[in-house]
Amino acid sequence: MTELGKAISLVRAKIEKHHDPESMNEQNTKTALIDPILRAIGWLVGDLDEVVQEYRRKRKDNPVDYAMMVMRTPRLFLEAKALGHNLDDEKWAKQVLGYATVAGVQWVVLSNGDEYRIYNSHAVVPIEKKLFRTIRISDPESKAEDVLSLISKEQLQEKTIDLLWSAQFVDRQVKKLVGDLFHGDPDEGLIKLIQQTGDDLTTDDVFASLQRANVTIDYPEILAMPKVCKPQPEKSKAPAVANDVSLAEIVSQGLIKLPCRIFATYHEVEVSATIEAPGRIVFGKDEFRSLSTAASAARKHVLGTDAKKGPSTNGWAFWNCIYQGERVKMGDLRKRAGGGPA
Repeated sequence: MTELGKAISLVRAKIEKHHDPESMNEQNTKTALIDPILRAIGWLVGDLDEVVQEYRRKRKDNPVDYAMMVMRTPRLFLEAKALGHNLDDEKWAKQVLGYATVAGVQWVVLSNGDEYRIYNSHAVVPIEKKLFRTIRISDPESKAEDVLSLISKEQLQEKTIDLLWSAQFVDRQVKKLVGDLFHGDPDEGLIKLIQQTGDDLTTDDVFASLQRANVTIDYPEILAMPKVCKPQPEKSKAPAVANDVSLAEIVSQGLIKLPCRIFATYHEVEVSATIEAPGRIVFGKDEFRSLSTAASAARKHVLGTDAKKGPSTNGWAFWNCIYQGERVKMGDLRKRAGGGPA
């Protein structure tokens, strides 16, 4: 049995023993139920370089129970409630998700020591769709070990959970789009494709068959990403500089404060947008998930093109902001956040 498996068994026994809410207040829940899980997934509770309790971004802010730190930067917030506390009340999730968005922290966990709910604060979707995974330690069938491993120190450093979220986000869209092909009257393109592929099928035959069909699309719950072996660079070549610093990391390091105005001059026309949160950039009346898509829309606006999409654009090179009183490229802030020369 793994260390996490042992911790889950221990915590499960404590939950069964102390099911009376009066004997397990919030502080006892953290000490007896949550701390053992955090230690088992690699977090050194008590080491302020890794786990900051009662974390405040600013002195006036309400504290978050735990901030899990990677390179001394908060990577995940965990808000604790007492055992037996009902997590269905959206106000608890809204509170910590709102704070995480401002602080530039993508991943949030809400827990009462038994139930763990993992949210993506950066997802530009309604709050119920920000929920990524949920488990109950008291339920042996809930895959607690697999899910809790996703918020381990090692997997947060490797950004495994980010990759899984991206895969799930794509799967949701594909599922809806494919489902729409069969909803109501079957899609004409689908009918033609089936007719051309089959033998002696008429349009009416295919149409009637699809109306009788009950098509369902199901995806397995992915709990781990396959490991990909990266090719080793040739020794004679200088290592490439990885531009993997995210907008969230720039915000969390305090290089910009939200909301942040960004601007650019294109064909002698100044355009501007607002970074309201990592993953939410507003240009005009539209919201975009990245600097590049917002930059593409800005160029399309200036060009007045009728194309559905604007020209492909590197948003880091396109947008500027004010940093320490000076106009700087967002790409330069990215270099600064990554420890390189600005």
